[in-house]
Amino acid sequence: MSKICKKIGAIIMVMILVLSMPLVVSADSNGQTEVAIRAFFEAEGAIVEWYSPLRQIIITLDGQTLTLNTTGTAVYQNNVSTFSLTHPIRLEAGTAYMYYYDAQNLLSVINPPVPVIENIPITTIPEEVAAEEEPAEEYADLTDAQRFVEEHAAFNNVLGATGEPHRYLSLPENNTIVYASFDDIMAILDGGTGVFFFGIPTCPSCRAFYPALLQVAIEMNIPLHYFDASYDRAAHNQNYITLLERLHNYLPVDDRNQSPDDPDFDPEMKRVTNPHVFVVVNGEVIAEKMLNRHQLLADEYFEELVASVRELLSYFNTDIEEYDAHEDAEDIEESDEAGDYEDVYTPCPVC
Repeated sequence: MSKICKKIGAIIMVMILVLSMPLVVSADSNGQTEVAIRAFFEAEGAIVEWYSPLRQIIITLDGQTLTLNTTGTAVYQNNVSTFSLTHPIRLEAGTAYMYYYDAQNLLSVINPPVPVIENIPITTIPEEVAAEEEPAEEYADLTDAQRFVEEHAAFNNVLGATGEPHRYLSLPENNTIVYASFDDIMAILDGGTGVFFFGIPTCPSCRAFYPALLQVAIEMNIPLHYFDASYDRAAHNQNYITLLERLHNYLPVDDRNQSPDDPDFDPEMKRVTNPHVFVVVNGEVIAEKMLNRHQLLADEYFEELVASVRELLSYFNTDIEEYDAHEDAEDIEESDEAGDYEDVYTPCPVC
């Protein structure tokens, strides 16, 4: 009898400890329970780190490493794809949230299943907890050109979201890359002049495109303003909405969050994709190029790709009054798409 009482007492103590965990929780627009990732996993004894260049959350527990991409739903255990979250991670005010169901599944990957906690009260997120999730400044001692090279070299031959290893890149350190903020992009579009592009270090199409892009920019001595919009796109925040509005005429239809077969398919719903280059003169987009899984990215078409990029960047040194923005953009798009091209990469969830 005493042994049974001891077991019951031990179970009660475990339940009390579990129910009293300092979880910071919220609810999304659908009423689903969410937990703050850092608070939840640190309560389990894990080390939670934020890798700002790729907007990744790295969780280390019991010798296992889980990598969560805030730009998608893939989860990697020790650099090998394990499974996908049921819902993307949500970023708000410097804090990353995930569905409680997904958090429990992640724990089960490392440890045996734990008791599911029902009816967790919703609490206000303390400012100090939110501040802990702010991305740390990286590559402080490097120039923008060096940082770009190192960020992309870090993923050489590492398995990507498609299950294929990333292309090996050895980019030139004398490149003309300038890291741009959202405000920098808006300044160019608000009457400025410059070349900017969207990209992500783990985007297969980007990695195939950059050697040609950087080579031509170096030859022509044109600064390339680089902006990774993946964070804003995943959060669908005001910055992303503004990009959609300002670049609406040049962006592709969003076929990731909707299908042409959907009864409510909206061809006006656009998406920022990678890579996408814009040439802007006095606030006008006079030329642009979007290459996503395009055949020109195949190795055997490298010289043709270089010629295409050279044509694109040549518009940067042109008097805007000699060209109509929309007609030029259409001309370049037609010249790029000439021929019977096919996709050369597996569709990538981060592009």
